[in-house]
Amino acid sequence: MSRRSGKKRRGTIPNGHRPSPEPPPRRWAAYLNPTRYGLLAVLVGVATYRFIVLADEAAPPGADPGNWLAFTHELFGTSVKAAASVYFPVVPVLLKALLTFLPALMATKVLGVGVSVAMGIPFYLILRRGCSPLFSAGLTLAFLLAGYQEEALSFGGYPQLLATTFLLLTVYWLMDGLISGGWRPLLLAAASTALVAGTHHFTLVVMAPTLLVLGVALFIQERPPIRPFLRNAGVWALAAAVFTLPFLPWYIDFLSLMQGNPANATGFSALDVDRVTSYVFEENRPFWVVLFVVAAALPLLPLLGERVARIRPAAVALMAGPLLGFILTDEVRTFQLIEGGIVLSLALPVAAIEGHLSQTRVRVTVQQVERLSLGLAVAAILTVIATSGHQRFADARARYQIVDAPALEALNWLHEHTPSNARVVANDSASRVSYAWWVEGYAERPTYSLIEPAFLSFAEEKEQSTLATRLLDEDTPPSEVQDILQETGIEYIFLDKRTGGRFKPLLSKTTYYLSMENGEFAILRLAPAEARAKP
Repeated sequence: MSRRSGKKRRGTIPNGHRPSPEPPPRRWAAYLNPTRYGLLAVLVGVATYRFIVLADEAAPPGADPGNWLAFTHELFGTSVKAAASVYFPVVPVLLKALLTFLPALMATKVLGVGVSVAMGIPFYLILRRGCSPLFSAGLTLAFLLAGYQEEALSFGGYPQLLATTFLLLTVYWLMDGLISGGWRPLLLAAASTALVAGTHHFTLVVMAPTLLVLGVALFIQERPPIRPFLRNAGVWALAAAVFTLPFLPWYIDFLSLMQGNPANATGFSALDVDRVTSYVFEENRPFWVVLFVVAAALPLLPLLGERVARIRPAAVALMAGPLLGFILTDEVRTFQLIEGGIVLSLALPVAAIEGHLSQTRVRVTVQQVERLSLGLAVAAILTVIATSGHQRFADARARYQIVDAPALEALNWLHEHTPSNARVVANDSASRVSYAWWVEGYAERPTYSLIEPAFLSFAEEKEQSTLATRLLDEDTPPSEVQDILQETGIEYIFLDKRTGGRFKPLLSKTTYYLSMENGEFAILRLAPAEARAKP
């Protein structure tokens, strides 16, 4: 061995390999770093908050969660609905997966909270194109706590919330794919588009003008060559059409069964500014109207910088596209996306300031002061949105909550003590929310609803609601009441005693027995037809 090879070298061991450095010990504080795990903190925080708010309730608020349970049963072979109706499969499939290891009511809560926070993921990804993680997380929190998001969760609009997630993902991927022509973002955008179609038809309707505005905004801003840009759009459109084909049978059935305008099936519209803003911005109308005006102006300002350009087309699309959709459909549900566009537009000055600070050679203390000022402004907006959004959540939850402990007791009795094909008529609650969908979805009994026909989508649903209302009309002759009962096969009445007075005309014209009763609910069994026919 040479003298050189025998020398000891610093940092080596006798076999000639360098020692592996000791990994630094992990600190729990690292996982709480807001600049790295801000999105996770926001999602977990909002989900925890909503679970806490809903913890004291027997079931999630609204009648719609019962309807999603009913459609899940229908999709997987158990017939529980009185009327011929169909719904798109993505939400029922997710709910079925949750039902494999959770009780029905907990599964609906988990689904509702889950889809309400999932929107934050693509929203955050769009923000991160131009903003730092911390500010992106803060604005995502503002979006999730905005008032109309809370309203949709409270009445049970789970497909609308989930479809919004997929629409935002489509916007995120198309912003890359239309310019770069990359196959991956274009195919991912196509898959997200197909999932919108398989989740919520109205969001699919609103998606058309939204993506049209996005394409125009991208083209004006980036000025790409026309032919490659159109080719990229064609690749996305063709792939989206192919991916959507599996959902085509649902659309054929849906359109054949429904009655009315597919873009506004329930007929719920608000044709003047006062009615629109009072509903959409119910929790804090002056603040949101001012914010709307400011947000609409921000994309038009000459905010220079690459960071701003990365977000601006999405902000324009999420405001102008749904607004165009509202003009075409008169449906206020479009404003859920408009609220997202408002919050996204607030990211434009944030991106401009952060871009300026990253390129300016100034003392650290000055940068820190400017970032602190920007942070305080975002925190102030977030505080107003969060507090007013919480108020709307509390008010809406109280308005739509109908399944309390007494109602649950009555639903359980109906499920356990009546034949599986027994037909029921259910009244509505004091807040005019009907129990019918919960009877179908949870008690699994076909039910005639007293919901106003204008708020129903399908032709047979509307006919059944009209018949049920006719049963309760004081002017309906007893002979017609008997004919309707014979025709419908209704055997039981699910009665909320607080609003049960509506049933007095029916009960005075037929024979019935009290089958179950608690402090607030009663279940009445109508006598068989031959018994009712006796004098």
